[in-house]
Amino acid sequence: MNKSWFALSFLFFVAVAHAEDGCPPGQIPARSGSPDDLSRCVEAPAPLPQPRPRGPRWADRWGSIAIDNAKTNVGLSVAAGMTSKRQAEKAALRDCRAKGGAGCEVSLSYHNQCAVVVAGIGYSVSQGAASVDEASAQGLKTCNDAGVASCTVYYSACSLPEQIQ
Repeated sequence: MNKSWFALSFLFFVAVAHAEDGCPPGQIPARSGSPDDLSRCVEAPAPLPQPRPRGPRWADRWGSIAIDNAKTNVGLSVAAGMTSKRQAEKAALRDCRAKGGAGCEVSLSYHNQCAVVVAGIGYSVSQGAASVDEASAQGLKTCNDAGVASCTVYYSACSLPEQIQ
């Protein structure tokens, strides 16, 4: 019993001694210059914010297809890799008009994807999709379903997002 009492009282003193030097959660011992001075507690400084892991950043890219539907029929004009829809459309229309087009209209604007123009006798369709192959398949199906002869992919391009960081 004597040994048990000694062990129990030793644990009590260790616990009390630890509690004397400890500070409540969120506080740390304040030192006044003397390494032995732990007489008061102060608020612990806020942890420094950890930098957020940075992954790549991507910027959208736009493309546009303009077709001349007037008798002038200069064909199509395109813009790809532009930073905005407005910029892509203006560039495609400007190119169409510069070629002499009188009835230039935007046929398709697209971003972060690919586009094609499928044409047949007296018919054309602009189609966008995730890849040139997908856009071609969809455009050819639309052209063939319209009963148009000699459907073929006349133009293809992609305006895919660009990594900027």
